[in-house]
Amino acid sequence: MSDTAADTNGKNEGQALSHLAGLVFLREIDGREVWVAIAGAEQVILLENAGWSGLLAAVLARPEERQVLVRDEERGKEWVAVTHTREVDQFLWQLIDVLIDVRYHHPTYLQLRLALTQEEGAELVRVLGESSA
Repeated sequence: MSDTAADTNGKNEGQALSHLAGLVFLREIDGREVWVAIAGAEQVILLENAGWSGLLAAVLARPEERQVLVRDEERGKEWVAVTHTREVDQFLWQLIDVLIDVRYHHPTYLQLRLALTQEEGAELVRVLGESSA
C-alpha cells in the first residue's frame, strides 16, 4: 500500500501516513480488500473504496468525521480509513448479529456445514434413515 492519503473533500492530498503502524491485511471479500492499522492509540479500519465496502465505509464513518482516503497508486486502489471507535464497534456488533439472524432464519439454507468423508457421510445417511423408520 502506498504512503499517501487524501480526505474526500480534497484536503490532505498526498499526506504521508507514517503515523499508521501495524498495517495488517485481514481478508478479501467479494474482491474487496479489508485492512486494519494503528493510528496513535486507535485502530483504523481500511475498507476498499468501491462497491459494497465503499458503502460500508460510508455507513461506519460518522457524518462529522472527515473520510480519509488511502491510495495505492501502483495498484490503482483506494481505501476509506474509518476510526474504530466505541460507536463504530457497537454498530459492527449489531450489524453482525443482524446478519447472523438473517442467515439463520432463511428457510432453506443449511446453517451447519459438516466436513465428512464419503464413508462418514454414508454412515450418517444410514443412521438417519434408521432413525426415521
